[in-house]
Amino acid sequence: PVGYCATSMPEQRVGHGWWPYIGPYLVFTLAGLAGERLPEASAPAWLIVKPALVAACIFYFWRRGEYSELRGYRWTSPMLGADLAVGVALAALWVIPYLWIPAIRPGHFEEVLFRWGVPFLGAPEVDPGPIAGGFDAEMLGASLVPVAVAMRMVGYGLVTPLFEELFMRSFVIRVAEVWGSDRDFRDVPIGFYSRKSFVAVIVIFTLAHLPWEYWVMVPWAILSTAWLYYRRHLMAVVVLHAATNASILVFVALASGAFSDGAGGRLSLWFFV
Repeated sequence: PVGYCATSMPEQRVGHGWWPYIGPYLVFTLAGLAGERLPEASAPAWLIVKPALVAACIFYFWRRGEYSELRGYRWTSPMLGADLAVGVALAALWVIPYLWIPAIRPGHFEEVLFRWGVPFLGAPEVDPGPIAGGFDAEMLGASLVPVAVAMRMVGYGLVTPLFEELFMRSFVIRVAEVWGSDRDFRDVPIGFYSRKSFVAVIVIFTLAHLPWEYWVMVPWAILSTAWLYYRRHLMAVVVLHAATNASILVFVALASGAFSDGAGGRLSLWFFV
């Protein structure tokens, strides 16, 4: 692995510094659990409240001087276009396999693992036939689908990339590097490569997704982490991640029902988001 060294005395730190990274992820998780227990009629409001709570948590720590790794990104640089382009390309990588390989769609992969006796999954919750579930684009009514999609874009396309990258590609990857030592993860440069931290973030990032997503999550995580090593700035992968998610949502909104489900019907793509 490439080594690294400090060019000056390490900055004096106060505390372990974990909460700015764990906090937003924890708020997102708890908000998701709370949303599952709320009446169905509250879903449209929660679509905004949930990302707003996470964004407020991030803003709180930002105001306290955290997240130095987000500063200094050159929004006028040509590399912004490169970050966006890579994100769009990785969105295609995420979507295309499910359009052409029915066996890996939601329900099928869980069914295979269940039959293999993977104990932690239990019985699959999704029928391996026609896909149900996913985002309800008509929660506000058929005439307001664009409004619902725009509301979903706030969380899926903007807030999620920010808090996930802060947690995974700033916190987890650097904590993995110093694990078992007395070093502070904040002294590890963003984009520093080592085999153990690379493997750790790929594994943890993948396990944070649903089993049917593993087919595309592994290559997406590998390629986007490689981009982080190339760019050495966290905002580069935040922009990449945002471009991926936004591209997927726009594609789903425009193309849902345009593909065969393999059973004589049309394939709803809302399970992606």
